[in-house]
Amino acid sequence: MPANSNRDSIQLGESLISEAKFLDEGDLDDLIDKLLVMRGLPKGRHQLPDELRSWRCAWTETLQKMYEEEIASPSSLSPDQGNLLRLFVKNVRPKTLLEIGCYIGISAMWMAHGLEEIGDEGVLHSVDLFEDVDPTPLRRVGLRAPKEFVVQAFRDANLAHRVKLHQMDSAEMADRIHELVGSKIDPFFSTLTIASKDASTIFCASITM
Repeated sequence: MPANSNRDSIQLGESLISEAKFLDEGDLDDLIDKLLVMRGLPKGRHQLPDELRSWRCAWTETLQKMYEEEIASPSSLSPDQGNLLRLFVKNVRPKTLLEIGCYIGISAMWMAHGLEEIGDEGVLHSVDLFEDVDPTPLRRVGLRAPKEFVVQAFRDANLAHRVKLHQMDSAEMADRIHELVGSKIDPFFSTLTIASKDASTIFCASITM
């Protein structure tokens, strides 16, 4: 982040705090919303593009419900990013996908539907510790048992057959990848959380096993 943006954030916080001895909940929410805007992060819930919402299928309905969860923002892919990921999967036509970092399953949901549109037997392997998600200043709610949330979402979207969830860290997956995946990996996606922005970015590389 540029230095002037950091200064602006500090000045914004100081100006609000100096006006009162204590910040009430409304003041704190207002401060966080302004900081999100200054950092280029969404402060509201995402909406699917009209083109996809018009499909009216289990996948789009489930995906929209996931985006409406407060915990989805700002850490999950935006619909525009997710749709690009879906189209990338359709174009590459992989047999096997590996995702490191599932969070609440939104990026996996986009990729799984890309596999479904191809129509072959492609499978996404998603690796995560699936630990409870605690609230943060930018993400004001938490989530208990995130793996159960993800499993139910894929059932609701009729895409459970496209995803295999592995509850482990990436180091263990690396040691057991042939045992657990059992085939060549095509694209490799790693969802990385940037601590300074609490937003997700996608790293793509081609690897051969």
